[in-house]
Amino acid sequence: MSSPEESHSGAVPVTAAPVPRWVRFALGALLLWSLAARLIYGSAELHASRFYDERFSLRNVRAVLASNTLQPQNAYYPSLSHLPQAAVFFVSRTLHRLTGEEIFSVYNDEQESGGGYTPTAYFLARAVQAVFGTLSLWVMFAVGRRLMPASAALFGAFLLAVVPNHLRLSAFFKPDILVTLLTLLTFLWTLQLLGQPTRRRYRIAGVGVGLCVAAKYTGVLACLPVVAATGVLMARGSTPERWRTLRYLVEAGLVSVLTFFVLNPHIPVVLRFAGKIDRIYKTKGAAAGGSHLSVLWEELVMFFSPAMHGPLVGIVGFVGVATLAALVVRGRLRQPSPPGSPMEEIVLPLERRIAWGLGLTFFFGFLLVYAASTTILKVNNFLPVLPFFALAAAWLLGEVAGRGLRGGEAVRRVVGFDVSRFMIWGLALVTVATFAVPATTFAVSPHQPTTQQLAETWLRRQLGPELAWVVAEDFEQDPVHVGYSGPSQHLWQMI
Repeated sequence: MSSPEESHSGAVPVTAAPVPRWVRFALGALLLWSLAARLIYGSAELHASRFYDERFSLRNVRAVLASNTLQPQNAYYPSLSHLPQAAVFFVSRTLHRLTGEEIFSVYNDEQESGGGYTPTAYFLARAVQAVFGTLSLWVMFAVGRRLMPASAALFGAFLLAVVPNHLRLSAFFKPDILVTLLTLLTFLWTLQLLGQPTRRRYRIAGVGVGLCVAAKYTGVLACLPVVAATGVLMARGSTPERWRTLRYLVEAGLVSVLTFFVLNPHIPVVLRFAGKIDRIYKTKGAAAGGSHLSVLWEELVMFFSPAMHGPLVGIVGFVGVATLAALVVRGRLRQPSPPGSPMEEIVLPLERRIAWGLGLTFFFGFLLVYAASTTILKVNNFLPVLPFFALAAAWLLGEVAGRGLRGGEAVRRVVGFDVSRFMIWGLALVTVATFAVPATTFAVSPHQPTTQQLAETWLRRQLGPELAWVVAEDFEQDPVHVGYSGPSQHLWQMI
C-alpha cells in the first residue's frame, strides 16, 4: 500500500484476470512439457562443437570460479549472463571435491586455468537456460492475465513455448533467454507501478532494467515501458504529482545504472568489448550490404519465418498488433455488422488500453531502435519481443472465440446444445496438436543421427581406421578429394 503522501490521482490499477482451475492445470502441463522439451534438446551433443558461442560464456564462468571475482575473460555479454551458471558450477565442483564422483566434475583437467569442460558442465549450463525459458513462459502468463482473460494468456504462453527459436535459445548457453525473462519481469513490475506509482515501485522497476542490461546490452530497451508509464501518470496527475513522478523516474534510472555497475565493476573491460561489438556489427553489416531500412524490413519478415512464429501465427499476430494499436489510440472499434451482432464493437477498458500501450511501446520501440542502430539483423536479439507478439495473436484469437461463443447462443436455443463451444474447443485442441507435435519433434531431433553421421559410421566400418581418401561431390563445384585419416575427422560433404 502507498502512503497518503505518495498517492496519485492518475494511478491506473491493472488487475489480473481470475484463473479457472482448468487453466491452472493446463498451465502446469505446459510448463512441465516446456521444461522437458528444453532439457531434452539441450542434453544432446554435450561438447563444444554444437554451439560455437557457448565457449565465450564458459570462459567467463571459468574466470569467475578461478579468481572468485567478477573479472570476466571477455565482455561480449555482461556478467549476469554467466553468473547463474557460475553458481551452479561452483556447487557441482564442490560436490565433486567432497565426494570424488566424476559425475559432478565440470572440468576435464584439475587445473582451472585451462583445459576443456565435461559433458556435465554443458548439461548444467544448458539446464539453467531451460529453467529460464520455462520461467519466461510463467511470467508471460502473469503478464497476459493483466492484458486479457487467463485462457487467452495461457494460449499466448503456448504460442511462445512452441517457437523453435525460443526452444533453442532455452537450451543454448547464451543470454537471450535470460534477458527475455527479465524483460517480462520488469514489464510486470511496470504494470504494478501504474497502480501504485511510489518510490519503492519505481526503484524495483529500476532494478529490473539494471538486471536486463546486466544480462545483455540490448536489455536497456526494457526501460521503454517504464518511461511510457511515467508519461501516462504525468499526463493524468496534478502538477505536484507530475514533478514527484518525474523525480521517481530519475531515481529509477540511477538505481538501474547502479545495479549494472554492481554486477559489472570492471567498466574498462565492458567499454572495450562494447566498442569491439560495435565494430563487428558495422563490419558484418557493410560486408552484407545492409542498411537500416533493410534491417527494418527483415525484422517484419522475421516473424513469418519457420524459426519464429511461422506464417499462420505471423499473420494473426500482426493483425492483433494492428488492432490493438488502433484500440490503444481510439479505445473502441466499430465493425460493419448488424445492430446487436456480437461482432458489432470491440472495446478495450482503460486499464488494459494503457497496459497494451506500454507493451506496444516496447514492441515497436525495440524494432525501431534496433533498426536505427545497426545494419545487420541477428534473429536471436529479438527474442524479448516475441512474448508481446504472441500475446497479441492470442488476444485476437480470444476475441474471435469469445464473440463466436456469444453468437452461438441463438443456435443453442434451437438445437439444444452449444455448437459454437464444441467447435471452438475442437479447433483449440487441433491447433495445440498442430503446433505441439512439430515442437516436440524439434526438441528430440538432435538425438537422431543425421544422414552424414550415418554415412561416416558406415564408411568407418567399411574402410577401417587407416584409410586415406574419399571422394565427395558438391553440385556447385567440380568433384574434389577430401583427406580422411581417422574417425576423429569429419567429412565436409557426403553425397
